[in-house]
Amino acid sequence: MSLAVRVPSLMFLLRSTLSLIRRFPATSLAAVLGTIALLVLIDGPTEEEVWVKLFMVAALGLPWFTAATALSEARSWDSARHYGLLAGLAGLLCLYYWQLDISVHHAEMTVIPRYFGFLLIGHLAAAVAPYVRFGSVSDFWEYNKELFSAFIVGAVFTLIIWVGLSLAVLAVKELFNFDFSEKVYLRLFAVLAGLFHTAYFLHHYPDHFAFTEKEISYTVVFKNLCKYILLPIVVLYFLILYAYSAKILLTWSLPRGWVGSLVLGFSIAGIFAYLINFYCPNTIKAPLWSIFTNGSGPYCCRWCCSCS
Repeated sequence: MSLAVRVPSLMFLLRSTLSLIRRFPATSLAAVLGTIALLVLIDGPTEEEVWVKLFMVAALGLPWFTAATALSEARSWDSARHYGLLAGLAGLLCLYYWQLDISVHHAEMTVIPRYFGFLLIGHLAAAVAPYVRFGSVSDFWEYNKELFSAFIVGAVFTLIIWVGLSLAVLAVKELFNFDFSEKVYLRLFAVLAGLFHTAYFLHHYPDHFAFTEKEISYTVVFKNLCKYILLPIVVLYFLILYAYSAKILLTWSLPRGWVGSLVLGFSIAGIFAYLINFYCPNTIKAPLWSIFTNGSGPYCCRWCCSCS
């Protein structure tokens, strides 16, 4: 018995790329500009501030343009309205680039947090855009599960390809005495992360936003991620914070340091665990985690990987 492995043809890859660009023109352009800016920054400090700003704005455009496309497709807007929305977002990003000043005093306290705020809002917009005022909770959950899966799998593939190519470059350098710059590894990573990972994610982006019952599934990967990683982290944060609260009561002193960061981490991990595990109690039995189930204990909150 022979095993046949089908390698994608160049025509298939070309058609897939063109289809992706037609569906996500602005997102694709942002990925290309961001990758170019990152490559320039890796090679040298020439007009560094200009390229840093271009990279920041391009990275900001990725989620916002994707959210705009998702909103347009979910509403079945015509081409004029769709491209008008993309053009408006592009204008706002150009305006943001023009007023962005990363050289101001204490930029790390003002400009950078504001930028990451815009970036976070953009990702949240991409997560909810197709379901604003419409759609069901199950569709919303499955849509975001597919986004998360595409991002993680794409990141793993990107890392594997980067390691493989880096080892190949290292082998050629050592065996044939080629004088490769050490920056070649960073360039490879920039191209793969900026172009390949973005293309993989967009290629697997949902093309519809209403899912059937058969399409909605709870995979073993999500179960294990929540059961063995997220929930233990939440419990650990919980214990640390309550132990610190006990210390405050015993020493009668106000909290200091980065306890706010730990609270934020606890909140993020808890929310993330809740979102991933939303349908877990309906599908998975795990008595050891019954304390987290709906109605199984004094702290029931439907987080867990069990149902009774």
